[in-house]
Amino acid sequence: KRFTPLLAALYEQAQEEAADEDNDNMTFEIVYVSSDATKEDCESYHQQNHGDWLRIPFDAPLRNELKKTFGVFAGSEQSDFPNTKRRSGIPTLVVIRQDGSECDLLDCDSSDVIKEVETKGPSFMNKWEQYKW
Repeated sequence: KRFTPLLAALYEQAQEEAADEDNDNMTFEIVYVSSDATKEDCESYHQQNHGDWLRIPFDAPLRNELKKTFGVFAGSEQSDFPNTKRRSGIPTLVVIRQDGSECDLLDCDSSDVIKEVETKGPSFMNKWEQYKW
């Protein structure tokens, strides 16, 4: 719960910087993949906490395909992915290349990750500049 507000602040700063530079290209884009139990929970949580972020629809097959591909899902979902090794729970940030391959995976419950974001602010994302689309 600590990481999401930090990521939201970074996202907001990136939007402001793009607007200040009169540039329509965001530095990064966030795509929310829900692990909520119901569609209603997903929509409510997204609206309250991630209003401007892109979201994979709750009923879209892509939602589970991404979880399986990257091994990132809530512990309560493990039975939905019996042959998939769970690499991380929620929240997790997966940075991907344009071709969909993984660049980085961050377990955002980690105090080290939270501390790094708090310390570096927007420069936290500089390490991914090489993967910019």
